[in-house]
Amino acid sequence: MKNLFKLMLLTITMFIAGSSFALAGNDNDSIQILEKANQGDPVAQNHYAYLLYKASKKEEAKEWFEASARQGVAHSQRCLGIFYSKGIGCKRDYKSAIKWYGKAADRGDSFARKHFFTTGDMFGKSKIPETKFQIFLHGTNKTLTCKGNELTFEEGEQNDDNTWTVETARDKSTGHYSPILKSLSGKYITGKERDNGPAGLGTIEAAADIEVGFPFPYPEKEQGANMRDSDVYEPYQGTNLIHDSRYLGIENGKLYWGDEGFKLDFFIK
Repeated sequence: MKNLFKLMLLTITMFIAGSSFALAGNDNDSIQILEKANQGDPVAQNHYAYLLYKASKKEEAKEWFEASARQGVAHSQRCLGIFYSKGIGCKRDYKSAIKWYGKAADRGDSFARKHFFTTGDMFGKSKIPETKFQIFLHGTNKTLTCKGNELTFEEGEQNDDNTWTVETARDKSTGHYSPILKSLSGKYITGKERDNGPAGLGTIEAAADIEVGFPFPYPEKEQGANMRDSDVYEPYQGTNLIHDSRYLGIENGKLYWGDEGFKLDFFIK
């Protein structure tokens, strides 16, 4: 009865939406997509979710994208990342957005990968295109924030104190350029070289040269939209902020450069 109701709903929606359902060749194609979706076919679930989204049924679309995403379809996982990051058909939730973008990126989805920042290819360059991003504590909605002259993690809307960009600092003795992180409020993340020590905020002269490891393995071959979890090397687990072979972590309640560090998400929104 539930499936029959959905078939009737789809037929009515197609009549109202008209060309919104252009993905399917005709009404029979759309009904076949729904039938396969109800049978658990993840690709059909992805197609049906798209039809619902085009018909402005965003909450239902989100549910079907999630059903497909849980079976490992990269496109559905990417779409869930978009839905959660923008609050489409659900409450905005960066923790969930990063989770699903991460899963899609693991499967080689280039769009999802663009939302995760890395400085791996930034060394040696005098100029870097400005990229604004937030640094989340992995698995949470807490973001790295300037609090006075200290660094802390706390939840909050995007603002100048918790939004970061990359600049470069030049070593006068070698002429080498290294990436440094600056908040939009004008504060740089600092560090002490070749020793464990506190991470803080300061001027460009005290800025720490940093590195962010790329968190995803490169796929050995082209990966299709219907990849399953079993095809993935390792699930996305966040990455580290590194300075002089030390990791950003915590000691005595304060942020610290040490041998162990937080798992972080460098997320371009």
